[in-house]
Amino acid sequence: GGGDGAAFRSLGDCADLAAALSGLSAALRLKGEGNEAYGRADYAAAEESYSAALRADAAELLTPVLRGNRAQARLRAGVPVRALQDVEAALALDATSTRLLLRRAACNLALERGEEAEADYRAALALDPECEAARRALAGDFSGDFSG
Repeated sequence: GGGDGAAFRSLGDCADLAAALSGLSAALRLKGEGNEAYGRADYAAAEESYSAALRADAAELLTPVLRGNRAQARLRAGVPVRALQDVEAALALDATSTRLLLRRAACNLALERGEEAEADYRAALALDPECEAARRALAGDFSGDFSG
């Protein structure tokens, strides 16, 4: 019959699912704390919350978002090299994220790597032709926040 529980091959699968959900719940709570700290411009606290969320998310369901957020906190804290490492790792998992491309462009600008930043803005526009931040940056208007 249809009720054979194929979605859960064993009790171990159930335990794994429970652990993943527990980790996800903790990660979401910590992400929220990071977002609040970021909103207060407490970038060190935001970075720590996002790092704790990454550790809690054992199933790595939120890894691209958390690494992207931590990259932004690190960039704002004046640590563009570490920010770039995070955003590169996030892009390895989600290569079609316009937001992550914008963050990498911001890191590249902070590191005075204009050609790389331009390539990121062009890639963001290729994914989203309506991306106003990328369009403005390529036009030479750096008055806004292009980090996503």
